[in-house]
Parts: sequence; structure tokens; C-alpha cells
Amino acid sequence: MDTTTGTSAAHARAHRALATWASGLGASAVMAVAGFLATPWLVHWLGDARWGAWTVIGEWLGYLGLTQLALWPGALTIFLLRARLQGTPTALTAMAKRGVRLYLFAALGLAPVAIALSWWAPLWLHLPTPLVTPLRWATA
Repeated sequence: MDTTTGTSAAHARAHRALATWASGLGASAVMAVAGFLATPWLVHWLGDARWGAWTVIGEWLGYLGLTQLALWPGALTIFLLRARLQGTPTALTAMAKRGVRLYLFAALGLAPVAIALSWWAPLWLHLPTPLVTPLRWATA
């Protein structure tokens, strides 16, 4: 192996990794600034009750999303890559099918929880009657 080629490939890989990290950091910064600037207008526009309800529901849905942490796309990507590196087309196809089935089972398992959350959340939050139906639609 030519050490010059190996070094330049390593530098290119490090450069791509640094660019990926920097773009992710930049996107996070833009989202943080946008949220910081938009929040006062949203609170004023929605009102305290609607804003509070939306915040609580957003947190609950975030916790519901944590249940799929083991099925995170990164994990599936690693398994697909391993199947691809085996060199047989059937291994990749089988792993892709297995991943789709896992996501389907997770969605079917979480659907009753999500439906129950969208139905009972407005009642648990003790919201005024006019806000119950819009909040149910927002969480559905």
C-alpha cells in the first residue's frame, strides 16, 4: 500500500467527519436561535393554556418516541451494512425485511398507547372544554 494514498484517504475521511460535525452543530445552533426567537410570539399567539398543553403533550410524545431507541435508524443501518459486507444479496434483503417488520411491530405496539394519550391527555390536563377537541386532533 502506498503511504501517500493512505494518508490522503485518512485526511479526506477526517475532513468529512469534521465537516459533518460542524454542519450538525450549525444546524443545532440555527434551531436553537429560531426557537428562542419564536417562543415569545407563539406563547402570545396560543395563550397560556394552549401553550402549556402543547408543551406537555410534546414532552409525552417525546417519551413515547424513546421506546423506539433500540430501533433507531443508526442501529438498523449498522445491521444493513454488516449484511451488505457479507457479499450475498439475500443477506441484505433478509435484513431489510427484518428491519421493516421490526418497525411495523413497534408501530403496532405503540399505536394503542398513542391513541390512549390523544384521548385522555386533555382530560388529565384539566383543559377548558373548547381546547379538548383541538388537542385531541393535534396529538392524533
